[in-house]
Formats: sequence, C-alpha cells, structure tokens
Amino acid sequence: MPKKVCIVGAGPSGLVAAKSLLHDAPRGTFDVTLFDSQTRIGGLWPSNSRDATGLVHPRMVANQSRHTVQFSDLAWPEDAPHIPRAWQVGQYLARYYQTYCSDATLCLGTRVEKVEPLQGTTDDGLQPGWLVQTRSLQDEVKEEAFDYLVHPLTNSQGHIPSEAAKTTHSVFERALGTDQSIFSPAVAVSTADKNSPPYISVSDNYMEFVRSGLINVSHGKLAGISGRVATVSPSDEEIGDIAAVVFATGFEASSSISFLPTSLKETLRLNPSDLNNTVALGFHGTYHPDIPNIGFVGFYRAPYWGVMEMQARFVTSLWAAGGPSSPSLPSALKDALSKDTSIERTIALRSDPQASQFPMGDYAWLMQEFAEALGLERSPPLGPMPRLPPADKEMDILTPARYPAKSLTEFQQAEVVKSLKQTETAAWAGVSSTKFVARAVFRSLLGEWKLERDLISKLPSHPSGHFSGTAKFLLRDGTRDGREPEFEALGEDDDRGLEYLYVEEGDFKASNGLTFRATRRYVWRYNEKKDKLSVWFVKTDDQKRADYLFHEVEFKVPAANDGQGGKGAKGWEATAGHLCIDDFYDVLYQFCFQAVNLRDWRLAYTVKGPKKDYTIDGVYSR
Repeated sequence: MPKKVCIVGAGPSGLVAAKSLLHDAPRGTFDVTLFDSQTRIGGLWPSNSRDATGLVHPRMVANQSRHTVQFSDLAWPEDAPHIPRAWQVGQYLARYYQTYCSDATLCLGTRVEKVEPLQGTTDDGLQPGWLVQTRSLQDEVKEEAFDYLVHPLTNSQGHIPSEAAKTTHSVFERALGTDQSIFSPAVAVSTADKNSPPYISVSDNYMEFVRSGLINVSHGKLAGISGRVATVSPSDEEIGDIAAVVFATGFEASSSISFLPTSLKETLRLNPSDLNNTVALGFHGTYHPDIPNIGFVGFYRAPYWGVMEMQARFVTSLWAAGGPSSPSLPSALKDALSKDTSIERTIALRSDPQASQFPMGDYAWLMQEFAEALGLERSPPLGPMPRLPPADKEMDILTPARYPAKSLTEFQQAEVVKSLKQTETAAWAGVSSTKFVARAVFRSLLGEWKLERDLISKLPSHPSGHFSGTAKFLLRDGTRDGREPEFEALGEDDDRGLEYLYVEEGDFKASNGLTFRATRRYVWRYNEKKDKLSVWFVKTDDQKRADYLFHEVEFKVPAANDGQGGKGAKGWEATAGHLCIDDFYDVLYQFCFQAVNLRDWRLAYTVKGPKKDYTIDGVYSR
C-alpha cells in the first residue's frame, strides 16, 4: 500500500520533492499530492511573459545562470539565455512537471489551512500521520489523511569569524576590481565593514545608476513616513518628495507554516522575528527528529537549486527506509544523522552578530554533505576543462548535473549529459573565444563618460582639431526602429532586449582657431541570441529614434602571447566597417577592463572617400 504524501506548494522545491518521491524510491512507494494556493505551478516564477499575477515580474532577470537554476536531470533548451528571465524559469518548471510529476495529484487554487496529527500510534510506536484541511478558491473545505507532510522551509547555519569575513571581502573586491568607492562614497566598503559578514546582491545596472546619481543611497532603516517625507534611523535623515514606496524586504517563513498546530511550532522552535533562522531543523533543513513524518524542502536561503534537489532526495531516502529510527536505514544515512548538529547550530546563530547572509552553509560543502549521506558519487567532467592560472588547475564547475541519481532512465542520462555539455561548452567559450565580451561591454557602458577626441585631416577642406566633452549612455527598452522585420519575426514571448541612446556633447576646437559646440547621437544595441553589439544612426527629424545600421562590433580573440586575456594595455580589441555611398569607415575599438568593469575605452576610425581623408581617435574615461 503506497504511503500518502502531502506536499504544500508547487514551486521549485515542491516539484523536486514530488519528482524525488515518485522516481528516487521504488515505484509505488509513495502516492503524492501537491497543493498550491495559486492557479498555476511555479511558485514565485511566472508561467509566461504576460503572467504578472505573482510576486516576481516575468521580465525580471534571474540572479544566477541557467547552469545553477536547474535540476540534475532536465537540461535547458540549447537556445535559452545563459541568464534567463523569470518567465523562462517558470517554463522550465512547467517542463519539469510534465516530465517527472504528472503521476502526482495536483490541486491548484487550493490552500492548506490546517494540519493536525492523527490520533494513536503505528505498530512501531510512531505518530500515524496527518489530517490536512484545505480550502479551494470556491470556498470548498475538505479534509484528507496523509502519512507524510512535505513543506518548503529551510534550516540556516553559518557563523562567519572576522578573519573569514575579511578574506571573503577581499575575494569580492578582487572580482569587482574595486571597493565600490568609484561608484559613490555611500556604497564604499570601509575597513570597519570588512570585519562583518559580507552581503551580496546581483544587478547588472545598479552601481552605474548610483554613479550617475539616478540612485541615491542612504544608510539605515526606514523609521516612518509622514506625508511625502521619509525618516531614516538612526541618523534621523529626512528624504523629501516621496512619490512611491517599493518594499524590497524579502520573504518571511513563519506565515507559511501557520497551518501547523501550536505544539508542533514549539517543537520546531519557531521564531518569527528571525528571518534567517525561523525554525530549527535537522540535517541541513530537511526534518526534525521529533516529527519524522514532516519533511522540509526548499525555501532555502540561497539561489542554488541543487541543494533543493538534495533535500528532496534526503527526505525520500529517509521515508523510504522507514524513518530516522528504522533498522533498515542505510549505514551512510544513519552515520550522517548521528553526527548532525544542525538544530543546535541554528539556535546558536539566532544571537550571533556574525551570522552570514546565507547561513545554511557553502554550496559545494552542502552538496557533498548530502551526497555522502545518500551514497551518491560526483560525476567527472565529460572531457578536459580549461586550465586557469595561477595554479594551472582545471576548472571544476559544480552544477546539479554533477550529482545525478543512482538509477537513471535513458532519457534522464541523456539530459544529464546534455546539461554537463552545455556548462562545459560555456566554460570553454568564456576562456577561448569572445563569448560574453559584447554583453560585458554593453553592461558596463551605462552612464556618463569623459570624452577626449582628436581629428586629423589630410585635406585642407576639412580642418583638424580636438573635441572635449561627455558621452552619455542612457538605458531603455529595445525599440523596433530600423529593424522592423526582425521585430515582426519575434514571438510573443521573445525578449526585445535593451539599448542605449548615446548622447555626445562638447566643444570642438579646430586647428584654424574656430571653436563651436558639437553634438551627435547614436543608438547602441545588444542582441543576446546573436551575442552582437551594434551601433545605429539616428533619424535626422527625431534624434531619439534609430534610423539604420552604422556597424556591428566584431571582437577579436586576444593573441596567444598577450597572456592577459584581453586585460593588457590594448584591452579587448574589436573592429567594424561601414560604406556610406563612396566613403568607407574603418573602425577600431579597444575596451580596457578593471576586473568586470570598463575602466576606459577607445574608439578610432579612418574615413576615406573621394572628398574625405581623415582619422578620428577618441578616448572615453570615467
């Protein structure tokens, strides 16, 4: 007789729990039912590009690559972007459900309102299960008995000593090439700050908006709002003319287990005020030894889906063996449980001022901890991986596909190999070609640059001179102007991308002594599918709109003897060309990075034609 399992939530953690229960235990061991209060699966992740009903906007970019936002045995489509948007993550989850979870009973638009333990005991002295009360959107109330209950929640553990904090800060500073003071003193990481655990966030554009002054940073907490004036504590700073308030305050877990009885909340040591360590759970946030027939999967405070998958496998293995006290428990699992101190560590972290942002622990360590408990082996790479200085060791990239299940179907094995191949191909492309360089340049152009440009003419009809001014890259949604056929070919869910309106202003001083104000505009675009950066002329009658293509930027692979991967004096070189009736523009770019940010760059081109013969050489710096 299959054991009945109730899973609360049909987001990533609920789906991977269902898949593991259905496929990682002998067939027929578990009868799975998924409940979700929404009318679709996916949890936070929207189902399509028009789904604005959830907590995440469909066009929001994920904070990790598709090589992390995945499960071990379902690869992303080959043409999927490396950094997917939220709706694309939702569609990945839909494919995952269709592939692995269709045997589960799915109850959408149904909220779990209350859970009570069933009375009595089993033959081995355990509590026999749970009476689950649900309410549908039509206000229909039902009760059903289940043997096991799975809920998306997490354990958190991670004390960061001052020395470890300093080391991590230095790693981040090397990766970014700055302590952030180049953007604004308000976001600089001070020496004192480096003793505290580092907090990270992921955004392509935030810092450049800070540098440009479009975002102003205030330190402290919002103490209150009176009319259109906000007060910040503890400085008592006032911010006036408030037009709107955006709550980017994250999520809290206590309300999501409100249906549990008070006695169980006390057993779980529920602390609603601690958003990082809300409940105290065993073995990395998966179960509690005093309530062995409730499992916890997901809602894990970090972006790595592989840990969610491992939690699901752990709960499946624990229950399939009969629970933590079962004599048939595999020896590796029994040994892992005997050494586990997760509950004690979680409680200790509640009063720890050095608790980390992601207190559950290091991704690689967690994956290995689960693997050892479950008897899983880490798969080797499919082939040789790039060797990196200074240690000259091969890259060893961790993805969920490195830890496949023990028994795979032919389809699953093919998906694992496909996923590994995608990751390894991306790694090789990143170190041996110009892949991702156009995107890195495009991201880092945002904002204002100082521009100094020399014009040298070989014809007396065109005077030489020097231009001094600024160039602004103003970010906006991609427009169809100049590329109407391309836009018409896009599907309803295809991304229109982003672009810059380039605005150049300054003074040109000619060699004959004449000085005048000069300005010019272009539109710069990045096409993610083609990995192409392009520059477009603007319309003469509307200089905010693109007219026709000037050129596409072709990046060059650095010479083998460069030794610096494009970080040398010349940076990443690129070329382009444009024939304008009888005049040819031969274009040269040099983009110089400081870690991930453009430090400065050069744009030079030679123009030759029947009535033109001159060179322009401009340097852009912050």
